[in-house]
Amino acid sequence: GHSIFNWGLGHVKPTFVSTAILGEPVLATIFAIVLLVEIPTTARLIGVIVVIGGIYSFTMAEAAEAKKTADSRQKAAGSEL
Repeated sequence: GHSIFNWGLGHVKPTFVSTAILGEPVLATIFAIVLLVEIPTTARLIGVIVVIGGIYSFTMAEAAEAKKTADSRQKAAGSEL
């Protein structure tokens, strides 16, 4: 599993990889529910929701920043012509 994070460092920003690592316990919880039929406590389920919300929020902010950067580069390239 950690090899995927190492591979990801070559393809996305390190901040995205470090944020994605937060999803590891979430996936472990989901696997425990499905495979081992272990029901997590309410506090853990709230934690899962908070972590997923944080990952989603970060991903949307990164996408908006990337779009803004791409738009400014496109405008700069257009003004040079």
